[in-house]
Amino acid sequence: MIVNRILSLKGRDVATIEPSRTLSEAAKVLAERRIGALLIVDGQRPVAGIISERDIVRAVANHGAKALEEPVSRFMTEKVLTCTGETPIPHVMELMT
Repeated sequence: MIVNRILSLKGRDVATIEPSRTLSEAAKVLAERRIGALLIVDGQRPVAGIISERDIVRAVANHGAKALEEPVSRFMTEKVLTCTGETPIPHVMELMT
């Protein structure tokens, strides 16, 4: 099986947020959409980073509630691994591990 097969079943909608938005705003989008991560888009690169629920929890644990008013760019992961629609699922699983 390849990535395109999963996307044909699950859909191709990608949730994004700008790097200047706050962690609080990111958390609201995650909760509303019932998802675990958002891609960060800055208009200059296809993907500037990613912010996950785990990133938000760590930010609050390390910096307190005030972290929620900080921009997502402060806590996002900048190095994002990607694949193509033709990538076999076992390869994607290796990357994720």
